[in-house]
Amino acid sequence: ASLLSTGTVHGRAVCSMTVMAHALGLGAALSGHGGGEPLLTVAGYASLVDERSARETVPTLRRFRRGTVRDHCRIFNLVSIINLSRGLASGRRLATATARPQLGSDLLVALFDLPLSELPALLARERRLRVCCVPYEEAGGARGHAALFGEYTHAEYLSERCGGDPHAYHNEVGRWYPEGEIYRPDLLPLPSYV
Repeated sequence: ASLLSTGTVHGRAVCSMTVMAHALGLGAALSGHGGGEPLLTVAGYASLVDERSARETVPTLRRFRRGTVRDHCRIFNLVSIINLSRGLASGRRLATATARPQLGSDLLVALFDLPLSELPALLARERRLRVCCVPYEEAGGARGHAALFGEYTHAEYLSERCGGDPHAYHNEVGRWYPEGEIYRPDLLPLPSYV
């Protein structure tokens, strides 16, 4: 009976994660099954191009490979709260990379597949970024769709991620960075990027 219960609970969790992926607009990035669980393809840039770093959040990721997302570029416009909290950012050298649509640009990415059960951890890691579904091309020519974490504006982040609540914003950002907006066009990359 416990195996049946466990299977039922696991089945409900997988169903719930699938519904969540579709609600986020990521249905096209879903593929095959990993041990009975759907997989989500992710197009990572910045720290997610480092497999070891990606595995810190997604330990059972599969098929780590290179790819390209057309008509997108990398930009340094997001205050890196994690590096501020660790004392690794200061002055104007506060920016981590985000991605944005840019016709004619190619964003080089690391593609990997993750079991949907690991999606909440990745969403938490990339919380300050907007999740969207984009077409990609692998280095070998295969094509598909992947989840990409791209830029917000400060107002969108405050509204969508913090629910417009200044206390939630303070808990996530303001206690580390009380100076201004989290998305800024006047920042320089963190020293680790240059």
